[in-house]
Amino acid sequence: MSVWRKYWETWKNIMFNPQTAFSKLNNFRDTNIFYLQSMGITYILTVILLLLLFGGILIIFSILGSSGIEGIPDDQFPLMLLGGLAGGIILFPFALLLYWGSLYVWAGIVHLFVLMFGGKGYRETVTAIGYSSAGQPLTVIPILNYVAMFYMIFLQIMGIKARHKLTTGKAVAIVLIPTFFFMMIFGIVYIILLSLSDVF
Repeated sequence: MSVWRKYWETWKNIMFNPQTAFSKLNNFRDTNIFYLQSMGITYILTVILLLLLFGGILIIFSILGSSGIEGIPDDQFPLMLLGGLAGGIILFPFALLLYWGSLYVWAGIVHLFVLMFGGKGYRETVTAIGYSSAGQPLTVIPILNYVAMFYMIFLQIMGIKARHKLTTGKAVAIVLIPTFFFMMIFGIVYIILLSLSDVF
């Protein structure tokens, strides 16, 4: 079975039958490969969407007969699109490394709560978080992105429950406590930045 065919089959199982799928996933190397594939797809879709959005803006300017965006000559737009594409390609491996590192950081944070509730080893947590990235490519799609983000939280709960053999209540607490904590921090920082922008 090819790498991408295997990804597709695993993706379907995780998305539509997570409880069974999480309990059968035992290859730690495959966890990392699946996660990087999910994040790679997300990155590529994001770059394509941004280029299409920018290209659409250029088409609208052209239809309206505009001379272009102020300060940017019309003949520079194609070069800007190519530059954006080139930048996306160059940054791709660095983005994957950053994503990969974030997997272990977030898994480490979640695992602190796993230990509090009597869970197993760190690798089990990484597996649960890694395969929960199945919903990540869907976050690129407008409107559906909110549903996908909440579904990934659900997948993390199901993964923690299955991998650590914990109750649903414990798995919910393990995932939601750090999630709400970081959402709160993000909200506070956002409010502070808004306040500073009004001052300056």
